[in-house]
Amino acid sequence: MTLYQLQTTVDITAATRHVGHRRDTDLTIKTVLTETLGGAVIRPWSIARQNGPVLTIVGYSELSATEANQRRELALPSLQAAIGPVLGYELPAPQTGDRLLFSVRLQPTVRCRDKDGNRREVDAFLHRVEAVGDDVPSRETVYGEYLDERLDGAQIEQARVERFQIADRCRKSARSKAGFARYRAPDAVITGTLTVTDPDALLRQLGTGIGRQRAFGCGMLRLAPVPVRAVAA
Repeated sequence: MTLYQLQTTVDITAATRHVGHRRDTDLTIKTVLTETLGGAVIRPWSIARQNGPVLTIVGYSELSATEANQRRELALPSLQAAIGPVLGYELPAPQTGDRLLFSVRLQPTVRCRDKDGNRREVDAFLHRVEAVGDDVPSRETVYGEYLDERLDGAQIEQARVERFQIADRCRKSARSKAGFARYRAPDAVITGTLTVTDPDALLRQLGTGIGRQRAFGCGMLRLAPVPVRAVAA
């Protein structure tokens, strides 16, 4: 499997102008990326940084930067004003035993049924609280286990919750007269170190993403080398 790491920019002001609303930043980014590139070309993706209205987006793709740019050049001018040129390179193949830093933004929720049998989606931590009562691990522990259960090809050595919030989200909904529905969900960034155990499985996992809301900026496992310690002279 060949996987590319791609990078582009999104001018959120121009993107909002194109979609005609600003109900949710992740929804806006997903919409303009999909329309500009003709599908889920960069997915999963994440916001790497922001400079004013310009967001730097990184993500994985089975298409090269050259192929992605060819698609971009066919997009509407308003979309090309919102999405910058695509940069990228083929992702180096991981090797068994590699130790790497990782970072991933997750919506750590699980699907279950309430006492009446209705389907619902709840915070993985609150679901654990409901299951075991007071004797429950910390939110950080539960989220680390949530990630570990869904990660193929690597063993997590350590993980910590770098950021957590209950986020307001807006998604398209056929049940709403307005065409959109709002809800609140946990939003966590988990960082740590891992060891590669199955390079092929990990590469497939990178291309697929982890957990829920992968089209909306969640689930991209970003990897980086472990820093080399300085050697004393």
